[in-house]
Amino acid sequence: MKQINIIYIVPYLINSGPINVLYNIIRHLDFNKFNPIIISLIQNKFPQKSNKKLFENLNVELIEYPYTNLYLQFHTKAVAIDIEKRFNHPNTIFHAHGYYPTLILSHIKYSHSINTIHNICEQDFKMSKGFIMGTYMTYMFKKALKHIELSIPISDYMKSYYAKDTALHLHTIYNGVDQCKQFSEYEIQNIKQELNIKSSVKVLLYPANITFGKNQISIIEAIKKSNLKDILILFAGQGEHMLLLLYCVCYYIILSMHCQYNFSFIYKDFLMF
Repeated sequence: MKQINIIYIVPYLINSGPINVLYNIIRHLDFNKFNPIIISLIQNKFPQKSNKKLFENLNVELIEYPYTNLYLQFHTKAVAIDIEKRFNHPNTIFHAHGYYPTLILSHIKYSHSINTIHNICEQDFKMSKGFIMGTYMTYMFKKALKHIELSIPISDYMKSYYAKDTALHLHTIYNGVDQCKQFSEYEIQNIKQELNIKSSVKVLLYPANITFGKNQISIIEAIKKSNLKDILILFAGQGEHMLLLLYCVCYYIILSMHCQYNFSFIYKDFLMF
């Protein structure tokens, strides 16, 4: 049986949610049936965050372009034509992750196309790029989705948002946990002991950048209303709103007189608060 080429188009290979999802997709592929190839569009300015080595260890072919965001914004069609010429094979599927890859994929004409949607574009783009640029990017992203055979949101909430446009073909595949990495009860208790957490306390781990978009404050509000005292929310991450989140937790503890074990933080491998 002839191998099917799957061309994954990503912005860059860094340690981030979408690229980690891609890694797990490729890691579980049957390489006898599929030949994965990764196209990275933008030169990585943060080599310390690169996870390129993970994909090299899987013996995946990597193609790195030195484009900039500005170039891609106005030359997506030219880039798409170049990529499609390079992989002009009948058994080929293109799979995009991210804003610029999605715009490029919308210009692919002669191969199957799939896009994984990792965000609510309107919220994310306006929050990260400002109202004017965010509105423009939202329009371009939604327009591009209409030219892609299948779009895969990673949650039902995302699917309901994009389903308002009836022209899209949507199928949800959930972000999940690698079952191979599940911990035994013994391992969990050892981890709790290392982090100085009581064995009886239930721990909810929230690994994410600490920004308004990840909305850790809503979790604090929910716990505040629940009056639970046998639960620990462990925020694992860092970001521009770290001090604000610490302030909210401190204010909540002082106001409600709750036990300080309701919230803790892991920052660069250290347990805080």
